Formats: sequence, C-alpha cells, structure tokens
Amino acid sequence: MRLSEFEIESIKNVAGHHFGADVQVFLFGSRTNNLERGGDIDLFIRNPNNPLTETNLSQVTPIELALFDQLIYRFSKLQDSMGSRLFKQLLEALEEDISGLPFIDILYKLEKLNLISNTKDWIVLRQIRNTVSHEYPFFKEVQMEELNLLPEEVVKLAVIWLKLKEYTLNHLEL
Repeated sequence: MRLSEFEIESIKNVAGHHFGADVQVFLFGSRTNNLERGGDIDLFIRNPNNPLTETNLSQVTPIELALFDQLIYRFSKLQDSMGSRLFKQLLEALEEDISGLPFIDILYKLEKLNLISNTKDWIVLRQIRNTVSHEYPFFKEVQMEELNLLPEEVVKLAVIWLKLKEYTLNHLEL
C-alpha cells in the first residue's frame, strides 16, 4: 500500500471524527499496488452500526452526500463498463466465440473459465447498480436496502476487477 503512516493515521482520524468510532476505511485503486506510481487516494468508508434510513439520509451533510453520490457513480460506472465492454473484449482476446451470444451466456462463459466466480453474483451486482443509480419514488424501502448492501457489493466488484486484471496481465500479451 502506497500511503505513509502519517496519511493512514490522518485518514483514520478524519473518518472517525466525521463518521464515528466504529467507522471502517478501505483503500482501493492504484494506491493498493506498490509497483504503481502516483494516483489519487480512493477510499471506501463504512459505518456498520449506522445503516442508512430515509431519516438519516435526509440529515447527511452536503459533503457526505457528495461522497455517497461519488461512490454510487463509481460503482455504477465500473459495473457497467465491465459488463458492457471488458467481459466481451477479454473473451475475444481469448479467442472465444461470443458472436450473437446473449449477455447471460457471456457470463456463463466467464464462469466456466473461472474469470467470475458466479453468474448469479454478477446479476445481483447489476440489479443493485440499477436500483442505486435511479430514483424510484415508489421503491424507497427497496432502495434503502440496496444502498445498505452497496458496501459489500463494492468489495465484490473490486475483487472481480482485480481477478480480471491479474488474469489479463498473466495470460495475455499487452
């Protein structure tokens, strides 16, 4: 991890001050790779003892709301890009015939090649992406449930991304 002790302690202190003593802070992105250089500090902040409700959502500060919006945006963008482009490009690079295949069959191919662990998990990620990316006034309760699942789903998405990245670097000449 490419953070100094001072940066780590500063992040923990600020997160604890703003989100409470039980806050969990996760680093992701390029800073987790000691071989890379530069990059911004991508953090995922979670307070497991404070689930999101309509009441406390209405009480968040503008900064907290901006951070939450950014998390939703990045999760949605990554999930969408992986599903719409990366999966197909990876299978084509492996010379798999995917012409005319529906997306579910592309997922089954990825699972068969052990590039994703479970097709159903990806479908759940897609469902959560759709729910948190759009405001459905008649599904507020479902939306709150999905938003509370988002921290765990971000981790699942990151694991899939890292697995595909490692596979690509080790098996394909780029």
